[in-house]
Amino acid sequence: MSTSIEGVMHQEGIRAGIRKSFGTLEKAAAEYGVCRQFVTSVMKGEKRSARVARAIAETLGKPVEEVFPERYPLRVSDAEH
Repeated sequence: MSTSIEGVMHQEGIRAGIRKSFGTLEKAAAEYGVCRQFVTSVMKGEKRSARVARAIAETLGKPVEEVFPERYPLRVSDAEH
């Protein structure tokens, strides 16, 4: 199963990574301090939360700019380093 195209994570890839780390979205949400529905909404782009987006990216071991590039574009200074 492909979870990314050109370095961009897809929702199912994000979901799979969270489940691999926590077992369920509910456990991840509890760790993040929010409800499961909120985590799902952030993954889908329906809600915005920099804190939860960073937590998801950290769980996946990826930069937030790679997991959610439409919301957190790579800055020029980041690309130079």
